[in-house]
Amino acid sequence: MKFAIIGTILTVAIFSPAPFANRAHSADIYPANCGTTANHVVMVRGVIGYWPNADHLADCIMEQGMSLSIHSPLAAMRNADAIANFVNTHESCPRLNIVAYSLGCDAAIQLCHSLNEYGVTVDRLILIETTFCKAPIPENVRYCVNLYEERGFRDHFPAFRGVPQRASCPSTTLVNKELSTTDLPERRVTHFNIASKEATHEFVLKQLETCIR
Repeated sequence: MKFAIIGTILTVAIFSPAPFANRAHSADIYPANCGTTANHVVMVRGVIGYWPNADHLADCIMEQGMSLSIHSPLAAMRNADAIANFVNTHESCPRLNIVAYSLGCDAAIQLCHSLNEYGVTVDRLILIETTFCKAPIPENVRYCVNLYEERGFRDHFPAFRGVPQRASCPSTTLVNKELSTTDLPERRVTHFNIASKEATHEFVLKQLETCIR
């Protein structure tokens, strides 16, 4: 599955326009803006770094007192050992949370599988418009919420869709949230702008709030 995702990333990267600029290069670590909590958030961007308005969400996460690192899909899969080492060697950061968008969601799931081999637990896995469903959410994920929108015929094309996910173990709490079942606005929402919406950012932040209580 890992090689299939890598192949997809490279194929899309060749034919895709340049992404919106983002704050971070792969694996840059940003400390919390205020206070100290036992939480670290890994953000995984879409193909070739695409995630418009990601800086706003990153700032909001750090304002909640969480440290943050931002990765491309390929870097997320390759940096599993470094992420595991960061979590295991920082006593102030025992909880790991992952927020991902589009093809970054598929990379994030693969990252979770790799982290499972290192004995690292993922407290929250928040997925926005996962494009594939090649592997289930692994058992080391405690809670996963997957936000997606059903778009009829366009769901046949991975570049335009989000899909529900499945968990490999009943100990993982998995919540598939189709857009029409949430309070998020449906009008003018596409696969390419859903992660940039302020309402989506508020949804993500609400999911993370339980980690700092």
